[in-house]
Amino acid sequence: MGFLKPKSLSKTKIHEQGIGLMEIDEDVKAFLIEGYEYLSQIEGDLVALEQNDGDPEVMNRIYRNLHTIKGNSGFLGVEQLEAVAHAGENLLSRLRDRTITMNARIASTLLETIDAVREHMEALETTGEESPKDRTELLAKLTQLQESGGVESVAELEVQSSAIEPELISESPEQVPETSPLLQEKLEEIAASLAELQQPEKLEETAALLAELQQP
Repeated sequence: MGFLKPKSLSKTKIHEQGIGLMEIDEDVKAFLIEGYEYLSQIEGDLVALEQNDGDPEVMNRIYRNLHTIKGNSGFLGVEQLEAVAHAGENLLSRLRDRTITMNARIASTLLETIDAVREHMEALETTGEESPKDRTELLAKLTQLQESGGVESVAELEVQSSAIEPELISESPEQVPETSPLLQEKLEEIAASLAELQQPEKLEETAALLAELQQP
């Protein structure tokens, strides 16, 4: 399938950046330590999920980890991070119950979601505040994907439909039966007669022609 490519997993940045563990609230500290571990696990599991074609155990683990990040974000009042994690969780829920299936767009968007969650966590660590980056577009994409089953738009469906080979839906010239000269002559006679149907004396003649055509 080849939707995802393994990437080097980021190491916990708690000891590498910013204000450092000693200056972070204990609840935030615990959230960051656990959160970075969850993110690394999710990244690896997304690769494994693609390689194992939707392994239920892997899917459940991804869902639980993101659900935990979402819940802890809500507890700390980190609203943007919570919103992103929640939207990603909803998409994963649809994948988990198999109402939609994994495709390249969904896989890419899930990785984008994890990157966004990581950015918010790193901002929280280094500044004490979550990232101010606007996530409206990502949230809309996640919502659209869970509602559409992974197809981005009706327009895309129309493009896919139009890609069908014309010969599959129309007869080739050699498949169209030719009209015999005799039949063609009779059809022309009928057409001429139909044009004169307003004349009562022509009705009997037309009926006779139709009866003749029905004979074997």
